[in-house]
Amino acid sequence: MDLLDLDSRQQNTLFSSPANNSSINTQSFGLFGLGNAPQQNMMFTPPTKSLDPVKTLVSLQTTTGTWTSLEVLKLIGVSEADFNQLVKSFNSAALLLTILVVEYFERKVNQPEYTLILKKSKNWISKEMANQPNLQSAVVAARALVK
Repeated sequence: MDLLDLDSRQQNTLFSSPANNSSINTQSFGLFGLGNAPQQNMMFTPPTKSLDPVKTLVSLQTTTGTWTSLEVLKLIGVSEADFNQLVKSFNSAALLLTILVVEYFERKVNQPEYTLILKKSKNWISKEMANQPNLQSAVVAARALVK
């Protein structure tokens, strides 16, 4: 017999639950198998942002080793006004942000577990600076913003 051959009344009978549900323990069964049903009082808690600025900075680093989010300015204590004034000297906001964050790590963090993160960023900065050798004074000014 094919399911399509059944009329709606027969399909309802086929898929309806037993009249006496007392013999079925629905607490023990479910999508997760015997005894693994989720608790009724469980709630999804979305991840929260870390209060640690260093962890947040690490999470904001891109795969190329740069920082591109203006959110880093708050984390490293640089004002947007100072950033906006200095970014005019750079062809790239990412270059300035990355220089600022590397300076922050070197001054404030200076822990060996961040060596690879900084190495990747410094390599990227070196490549970018090779294309723009006239930025040395701007880099000095940028580093002075990090206190």
